[in-house]
Amino acid sequence: MNAPLHEPYLRRLAHRWLVEYNPLYFFSAALTLGGLSLLSRGLLASENFLAKLAVSGIAELYGWALIGAAALLMRFELRRPAVLLALLAALYQGDLTLHNEAVAYFGVSGLLTSCLWVASFVAKVVALGWAMKLRIPRHSASVAGVGALGVALLPRFVVQSDGFIGSRGVALWLFGTAAAALFAEQRIESREPLDAWGRTVLSRSIRATVGIWTAAALLHFWFWTRELSVEPVLLMPVTLLLSTRRLRRELAVWGLVGLTVLFTGLLSPTWLATVAGLGACTLLLRAFRKPERVPTHEVARPSDAYRAPSQAPPPEEEPEPRVAFVVAGSDERRRLYVGVASFAHLALWTETWGGGSLPAHSLALDLALVVGLAFLFVRLRVYSAALPVVALGLHYAVARRILTLPDSALGWGLWAVGLGFALLVFSVAGTLQYERVRRRELERSA
Repeated sequence: MNAPLHEPYLRRLAHRWLVEYNPLYFFSAALTLGGLSLLSRGLLASENFLAKLAVSGIAELYGWALIGAAALLMRFELRRPAVLLALLAALYQGDLTLHNEAVAYFGVSGLLTSCLWVASFVAKVVALGWAMKLRIPRHSASVAGVGALGVALLPRFVVQSDGFIGSRGVALWLFGTAAAALFAEQRIESREPLDAWGRTVLSRSIRATVGIWTAAALLHFWFWTRELSVEPVLLMPVTLLLSTRRLRRELAVWGLVGLTVLFTGLLSPTWLATVAGLGACTLLLRAFRKPERVPTHEVARPSDAYRAPSQAPPPEEEPEPRVAFVVAGSDERRRLYVGVASFAHLALWTETWGGGSLPAHSLALDLALVVGLAFLFVRLRVYSAALPVVALGLHYAVARRILTLPDSALGWGLWAVGLGFALLVFSVAGTLQYERVRRRELERSA
């Protein structure tokens, strides 16, 4: 709660910096983390499993103490310092001592302690909700649990597998966890009624917690690239594909996904199959979880403990738009199906490819793609489904030397002229189809 404005200035100042924003909380967390770091260095040469376990045990105990302190402050209605402690507790949930990496080389005992860490993580999420009087939905708790499960078990998986398989597992975990968080509406609510500013603080605190856990996950990823031979190259395409959540236009999504897959194939062909598969997942998410911004009508006004009664109130803040997810329209969804099928085919086709000439065609795989796209083309009138079939047929013809690439200016000129006529026909057909669909939609709306 804020200090009353009729109190003396110094008392209000002391209330702000010793109650609401007490810096001693941060000093306590920093000292504990520094002490744990020194303990970890001191025990680095020790092969005693219990010695390594002691460091993470102290970190877990301190995290639980932060949650208990936050709950105590909330019971005295000191919300601001309670929020600070809750954020520090979220920070300590990120396994800052790298306990799971330290026990990855141990056998059943190491696996057991990692599972206990995951159980403690999930229990602390529930305890934080209780302490801060929040209603945490199962989806949000499940996403946090999956993230913790990856931090706990992936180091062991990477150690026991080769670098390629381990790196692919890490990439799938990063993409899946982040997509589950990004393409879902946040429904964490307070169990007590809040005013507009309280809801704004709650929203910002949730974003801060997500940011803290994201930074912790990236810290572990960085350590895995340094010590466990995980390839860092996959972080960039995963980030680019996830950034499609912020794109409103369908064409922008297609462009970003296509360029990401293309440049991966050109620069890191070993990872083309992985990125193509993730591209198919991205387009599938777009089909059923298309983001739309919904304006909110609440206006939040921040409080100011330093403001005197005679001063004017601070300006009102503009409400932040809320993101809602809807199923894409039928036409857009069918086009996205074409991309999903094409990228899935590319991922399966190039599974063993590492550069050079593309692998030989698989008749069963190609036939499955052609049949699926033919259904979209004939029955659902998705004319863009013809493009992957044409590209597949051209590559097959060139690979089997049914068609040969030109080796002279005359040959390239004939190819260019033929392609120009083909593009003209396709563009005119696409324009007519778009106009037909637009007029039909206008007639329905009228």
